[in-house]
Amino acid sequence: FLPIISAAYAFRFCSAKQRRNILIIFAVIILFILINTIHALERDAWIARILAQDKSTDTAEIRAYRMGNVGGFEFSYMVGVVVLCLTWAALKYRNIKAKILCIVGAAVCFYYIIQTMYMTLLLLTFGGVILLLFFKTKSRLVKIAIVLGSIVVAFSLAPLFKYLSEVFSGSLLSTKFMQFYTALTGGGADSLGSRPELIREAVARWLKSPIWGGYETSDRTHSTVFSLLEATGMIGLFSFLGCLFGSYKMISTELKKN
Repeated sequence: FLPIISAAYAFRFCSAKQRRNILIIFAVIILFILINTIHALERDAWIARILAQDKSTDTAEIRAYRMGNVGGFEFSYMVGVVVLCLTWAALKYRNIKAKILCIVGAAVCFYYIIQTMYMTLLLLTFGGVILLLFFKTKSRLVKIAIVLGSIVVAFSLAPLFKYLSEVFSGSLLSTKFMQFYTALTGGGADSLGSRPELIREAVARWLKSPIWGGYETSDRTHSTVFSLLEATGMIGLFSFLGCLFGSYKMISTELKKN
């Protein structure tokens, strides 16, 4: 929630010039870390995933990457949000140069996401971009094309995932796409790796104390939602979601004022 508090402060107490300068500084820092991480990924394609490990498993090599401003899990997902922001800006700007700059920035960030091999991030970002194009474009032709394309994709997901698996041959994305293909062709949820089983186990622990949680917990659920459920129950989850909703309302109100 620190970024939300910082944004609210900037809206309420900073001038338009100061807010612009903050955005410029933010963009420079992000670009610096992005370049460092892309270089690190060229040397070790797994580094972004390695840096997602718990800090307790830290090694001298991993620490060197962290101290070298190489991005990991949190940075990578933030880049996904930046892609959506740049896509939105490209659709909103009337200035052609600004549009091109935003499109190039979004393309570079999307290339980075592919390099990190985070399957969920890739799908979420791609889906978010499609939704933005549909809801923010004024062209009916583009909207019709998106709807028709989505229908075609929906009915050809299995062969599409198999094709993408071949496109990304040799990377973790290839394995992930093949898991989706197997799941859609009769393999079931268990074909998607260990995560479905970990979530089932988390649900089983949560059901032992659904209101308060805390009956039994694990650090291997790979899910914020299910970790919250098993640790703090429905009370904890709804408290967290309430904070998120309150934050959204606060920021959206400040945006409308400005």
